[in-house]
Amino acid sequence: MGHKKHHHKRWITVDTLDKIQERRDKKAAINTSRTRAEEVKAHAEYTEEWVEHLKKRLNRPAPLDPLNIEVTFTDLPINVGPLTIEEINMAIRQIKSGKARGPNRNTTGNCGIIN
Repeated sequence: MGHKKHHHKRWITVDTLDKIQERRDKKAAINTSRTRAEEVKAHAEYTEEWVEHLKKRLNRPAPLDPLNIEVTFTDLPINVGPLTIEEINMAIRQIKSGKARGPNRNTTGNCGIIN
């Protein structure tokens, strides 16, 4: 498609149009440089705030009382044996129908929506 071509008045000379465009370019450059400077400044402030926050949270003495965490053994019913033909066929059917769960716990049919 391209940009729309502007038709200017006949009484405006080409030199005047060039000067107008040059001024527009200078204004855009100034505004862009201001924006970049503000972005850099904001990013520096943001980083400094996080540094202070992490110093407060991480640089503290160890607790005097050790935590009392009880170790419990839970025997979960997980089948760790080799896969059966039935399990493989069921997984293939689920993949084909779009109902199989991926590593991010989403079905394969939802991948297009997420991205």
